[in-house]
Amino acid sequence: GLQLHNGATVIAHERRLLSTGSGGVSIHFVDTPYFPAKTFDLHQRWRVADLTALRRYGARRASSPFPAEPHPLPIVDRGSLVLVGGGGMPRGLLTRFVQLAGGRDASIVVIPISMPDPLPDKDGMARQLRRLGAGKVTVLRGRTPADADRVESLDALRTATGIWFGGGRQWRFVDAYEGTRAVKFMRDVLARGGVIGGSSAGATIQGDYLARGNPLGPDDIMAEGYEQGFAFLPGVAVDQHFSQRRRQPDMAALMQRYPSFLGIGLDETTGLVVQGCLAEVVGEHRVHFYDAAATTSDAPRIVSARAGQWYDLVARRLVTPPEATANVPAGPDHLADASAQ
Repeated sequence: GLQLHNGATVIAHERRLLSTGSGGVSIHFVDTPYFPAKTFDLHQRWRVADLTALRRYGARRASSPFPAEPHPLPIVDRGSLVLVGGGGMPRGLLTRFVQLAGGRDASIVVIPISMPDPLPDKDGMARQLRRLGAGKVTVLRGRTPADADRVESLDALRTATGIWFGGGRQWRFVDAYEGTRAVKFMRDVLARGGVIGGSSAGATIQGDYLARGNPLGPDDIMAEGYEQGFAFLPGVAVDQHFSQRRRQPDMAALMQRYPSFLGIGLDETTGLVVQGCLAEVVGEHRVHFYDAAATTSDAPRIVSARAGQWYDLVARRLVTPPEATANVPAGPDHLADASAQ
């Protein structure tokens, strides 16, 4: 429900709800079997709300609890994930991504739509991938679920050996792809032993919890209505530009609210290569792992890892590669290669 206090005025335009005038505006959600009643006051920190986010939040409150408990373990059963913290690509990582996708036999789909229109006619990431030897590169620019499930888009994903999500704002990926057949086809890329990668927003979307999903801006790490990523890496929340933008307090707050998630903070020009439960750190700076389940205090246990170190996402500790692979269920044939890299 929408409550206008004395002196309040609201303007609704496209997907924005703007509070003007001297009075405040309150948005009320009634209690449901899964969530208590909640009120957003636009006269306090924000004087604008995103109508799509409010609609999505209302629908989620009526459908199921979030997050679901228990989480699936953070294991990539087959294939590989590449997550980069933005601010530049770690040396050699894009070459490695192309190799994981099959090199000259690779068929890579680039999804740049986290950036606003107009998108360039010639995509820079696609050009780099071709220069590094990728056999086929397709760019998908569709921004709606109808675009995502077009025959030509699904055909590109059906034969893809790799997918790259570009940087920008992660909520745009959600608006375009959530609930579509295309997301299943993306998961099939991993099931075939392929690779999914992305930088900045393209790293965050791969997590289970969607950090910084607020369409109004990137300052809030938690945003009602945009809290669910594509969960290619289940049970984790991924943030980026981490140390450079001093986002440590935000991740600590997220862990306090959702302690069952494993928090991953990616510094700029730094990334992870994930196979099985094993995450290898690459790049110039560090990756920070926040484990709130490991402590009874309000402060999570934090492990900061540098290039060349490995973190077991299930055991939640730094390990040597052979020790990490011992925690992965038998079956995926790529894991033997992970310990030798």
